[in-house]
Amino acid sequence: MRLKNPVTTPSRASDKVPLSVFCALVFVLLAAWLNLCGWILSGLHALNALGYTVCLLLFSLSAGFILRLGRFGGTTPLAFRQKLSRWRRRVLRPLPALWLLAFLLAFAGGLFFEPRNYDFLTYRLSRILHWWAEGRWHWITTNNDRMNISGPGFEWVLTPFVILTHSTRPAALINLLSFGLMPGLLFRFLTALRVRPSVAYQWMWLFPGGYCFVTQAGSAGNDAYAVTYLLAGIIFALEADRTQNVVWLYASILSAALLTGVKASDIPLVAPILTSWWPARKLLFRRIMPLAVVVTIAVLSSFAPIAIANQRFAGQWAGDTGGASGLQIFNPIAGVTGNLLQLAVNTGLSPFVPFASMWNNVAAPRILQLPFGTWLHHNFPRLDFTVREVASEENVGIGLGVAALWAVLLARRMISPSAGGALARFRARPVPGLPFSLAIAGLLSLGVFLAKMGSEAGPRILAPYYTVLLLIVLLVAGRKHPRLRGAWLGFCVLIQSLPVLLLLVEPNRNLLPVPQIAHSVLHYPNALLTRIDAVYSTYRSRADALAPLRDLIPPGVTTVGFIADPDEPEASLWRPFGSSRKVMDVTDLEKSESLPDYCVVLESWVQESRRMPLGEWAQRMRLHEVGRRIISMRAHDQPQIWAVLTKTPPLLRGSADSP
Repeated sequence: MRLKNPVTTPSRASDKVPLSVFCALVFVLLAAWLNLCGWILSGLHALNALGYTVCLLLFSLSAGFILRLGRFGGTTPLAFRQKLSRWRRRVLRPLPALWLLAFLLAFAGGLFFEPRNYDFLTYRLSRILHWWAEGRWHWITTNNDRMNISGPGFEWVLTPFVILTHSTRPAALINLLSFGLMPGLLFRFLTALRVRPSVAYQWMWLFPGGYCFVTQAGSAGNDAYAVTYLLAGIIFALEADRTQNVVWLYASILSAALLTGVKASDIPLVAPILTSWWPARKLLFRRIMPLAVVVTIAVLSSFAPIAIANQRFAGQWAGDTGGASGLQIFNPIAGVTGNLLQLAVNTGLSPFVPFASMWNNVAAPRILQLPFGTWLHHNFPRLDFTVREVASEENVGIGLGVAALWAVLLARRMISPSAGGALARFRARPVPGLPFSLAIAGLLSLGVFLAKMGSEAGPRILAPYYTVLLLIVLLVAGRKHPRLRGAWLGFCVLIQSLPVLLLLVEPNRNLLPVPQIAHSVLHYPNALLTRIDAVYSTYRSRADALAPLRDLIPPGVTTVGFIADPDEPEASLWRPFGSSRKVMDVTDLEKSESLPDYCVVLESWVQESRRMPLGEWAQRMRLHEVGRRIISMRAHDQPQIWAVLTKTPPLLRGSADSP
């Protein structure tokens, strides 16, 4: 029986592909190559500037040949200039102009500020520095398990640029490239699944305005970054069917692998990509040897190598033995309920919450004290309903703006249920039910995430999953989706203006001097001004927070011990990057011989782990205090006391330090 609205693929009249898809292909090939090189160089103990220089040269020399062999169409210089001219005219329209403004602000933030993303500083950058110091990947001796058990995909792409530039700013460039590809990939993704071009045009600009996307565009976060691999994996599979070119299917396989390599939480999203392979399934096994090579590279680019290492060293493939971290949820009902409630609070109370302190101190605790809240918190230990005054890249999800647009579309559909088909009509051969199959696969992926992931940062980690929700909302909205004019246009412009404002004041990279503006508006001291000063001053120094302690360590010291709880960043102590100094994470606090000559110590960690004051522990270890500093790492915590201790007695130390 023939379906009324068969799903179709575009015409095969041309092998040409959009520039955004072509750029995404280069992006995926480079990422896969750098993942492969990371493991190969580690095996050769050559994870250094020379090794990566050779790798990048080989990619530059071979990429053109591979792309030409794959017959991807590409773009001629004349065609590129014509497209650029058309793009200049189109960018003057409201939605593209607001997206471009957000892109430029994100670029400025990444240019002017070093990455301050806390997870990046705590374990992603630190693991890169440990690998670099050893010349290879290795299982690091540390209290911070995330240095070892987390997916390395983002780090393998970033590592060569950190090594070659001795800077962390390339992390922002990687995310900017990903954000820049989003509009074109979204349009291709939606239209290939037969969403009307006029609707796809709206959402190619609106969806990147999600707060998790704009705040991570110029940062070192790796949640929104995964969206590129998800979209590319599906688009490449559809291109393989359209052009009957199996190389596109190989690229889709690499995209799926890279998606899992970013975060283990993204593994369920392989399901929609696998679903998109169905129309081109007959191409897959035509040539076994190339397929075997691609699968090998894909395995090395995926989470698989880390899963094997986790199983060997930690006893569990995800590295969370016995659920010790609290990230695994063993009660699916509690997982789904807790994640949905966190998402509702995070989405509804963003991006600006002036009453955040009252909510965090009164409302959020009372919810958890209810019988239902007690049960939920018992089964979801890391459940967190707190919010921040200004949404930041470390906690925010899709945000109120995009969610409000979705709510309007769904409300229109409910008011007028007989709205006609959700899909556009094309005159081409059918691929029945593919959009709905992808939506179902995406929902199953989302269900697995909600049932199993127990993180307080769930709304942020969900970043790539919001793409699935976008497709579902548009399929449900159908032909009741409004045209881009009148009140709907005004509403969309208002919604898209909020991310622009957020980029100007977001504490990680505030382009406006928020504390100075606040003091000029509020002329008398109050709790709000105190909070603003505390937040922005903490973020201002976070990228090199331990610099005051580093200044207490003599320049000639080559090994520095780091003694702190698992959630403290050590990256400051490695500066300047690429120097001969190494940082050693100290896990045994009972044996003095396990300590290097100089150690940086967090007082509260010694008190918690050894049940004694810092001075008493230092005396037992025969350590002498060089100095101490009060340092604030997180705006919602109290400043903490850090100290530099040494085995060298003061008299000898003074003579050693003298010229």
